[in-house]
Amino acid sequence: MQSFESFENFETKGIKKINFPINAFPDVLKNYCIEVSKHVQVPVDMVASAVIGIMAVCLQSKFYIEPQSGWVEPLNLYVLIAANPSERKTPVLKEVSGAVNQYVNRVNKELKPQRDRYLAEKNILSNKIDQLTKDVSHGKKTVTIDDVLKVRDELDNLEEVKLLRMIVDDITPEALVSAMKENDEVISIVTAEGGIFGMLSGRYSNQPNMDLFLKAYSGEAYHTDRIGREYTDLDNPLMTIVVMLQPVVLKDAVENKQFRERGLMSRFLYVIPNSIIGKRTKVSEPINEAVKNEYNKLVNDLLDINTKRGFNTRSNIIRLSHEADKIDTDFYNDVECKILNEYGSFEDWAGKYRGQVMRIAGILHCVKYQLNAPNVLLEADTMQAALDIGKFFLEQTKYVFEDLRDDDDIVNAKCVLNRIIKIFNASSLKTLKILKTNCRELQQKCKGKINVDDFKCALNILEKRGYIKQIERKPQGGGRPTVDIYVNPRVFEREERKWQGTN
Repeated sequence: MQSFESFENFETKGIKKINFPINAFPDVLKNYCIEVSKHVQVPVDMVASAVIGIMAVCLQSKFYIEPQSGWVEPLNLYVLIAANPSERKTPVLKEVSGAVNQYVNRVNKELKPQRDRYLAEKNILSNKIDQLTKDVSHGKKTVTIDDVLKVRDELDNLEEVKLLRMIVDDITPEALVSAMKENDEVISIVTAEGGIFGMLSGRYSNQPNMDLFLKAYSGEAYHTDRIGREYTDLDNPLMTIVVMLQPVVLKDAVENKQFRERGLMSRFLYVIPNSIIGKRTKVSEPINEAVKNEYNKLVNDLLDINTKRGFNTRSNIIRLSHEADKIDTDFYNDVECKILNEYGSFEDWAGKYRGQVMRIAGILHCVKYQLNAPNVLLEADTMQAALDIGKFFLEQTKYVFEDLRDDDDIVNAKCVLNRIIKIFNASSLKTLKILKTNCRELQQKCKGKINVDDFKCALNILEKRGYIKQIERKPQGGGRPTVDIYVNPRVFEREERKWQGTN
């Protein structure tokens, strides 16, 4: 039997011990994230990742970053945070997005009188057109088609007053297109549920359509013209997504062949915070009001910025300083040489890694300089801060694409091993230091806990790590071969020591 890997090291791989580099944030964001983390009692990684997403909500479509001539990135982000139930995902999202919702409510309250007047005038003109059209069709001599067209021109030239809509949650693809059309082609999805992936996999349609999600990441034009539906034309759609969901939903999404092949999953920044359940206290610290007010003011100031849409205007472009460009050059060379090898298992994501870092750099720059951001070259310390944050997301992504499935397999392997140990403890084999069991019998004892495929995978992991050896045996009388499982005696030595110490 091959070398034995000690049970103490037989653990799930887990995420590398790299925390969100909170010091890379400007003080206004750093202080707020720490306060929310302490108040809600969640890892600061969860809060900080959500906050960078909310900053994208505030800035998307207002500024762009041009790392080099001809390459322009918008500042929207797709952020995916996975945490188990009871990890307080909803309270975190409610807190960090609260200032955006308050802003929307305030603006819409101010717009309501103008909106009501617009709707009344629109209704009057529409009714007038209907009446004039009837008069013309009935041959009324005092009314001509020119009268109808004149009122139609009045209606067409009536300036529409729209209520502001920034964040949506549970929404169908068709409603999402309409919401973007009515909101200057910009929208954000901020939710503590994973229904977005159910929608994309066909919850509302037998023909799931993820084109808008693919194109709204980079501002690519989107056109839809389906039978029975109104034609919709979006020239420069942009969307930010901040979604918190359970790891099992993330795993299903990552393993969805269509999602992966079409590039949906390569657009997300992934975060799986380490749980602090079991370490929380009954009473938590309130958020410092001064810190919260400073964050809320930042959100309001960013949302109040009014720039002309589209990067072709050239007036809302952020460019790099010479020092920042040197850091970017080293970053480019480092990523390029690793894409096919070290990053090979998530090459699609790695291809967008540099662009993601640039978006983060642009967001940090805008938080610092706000409306004046295009007039100041992006500095070296901001670029380095964006790189530090990017490395955090890189490590998280490695875990998602390389180890997430493995962890489940190891959990199953430990379950099978515990079943073997129970058989050992219940038998009279303690002095024999050997256990041989039939694979089929062991599988029956694991029935209801692990399915057949996972059971086989668990046995292979145990054998690879030196816990067991599987030997196929052909019955003397013929028939299907059976597999005997021999257990490494060192497993029993460990269990024997535990048994002696407790009796």
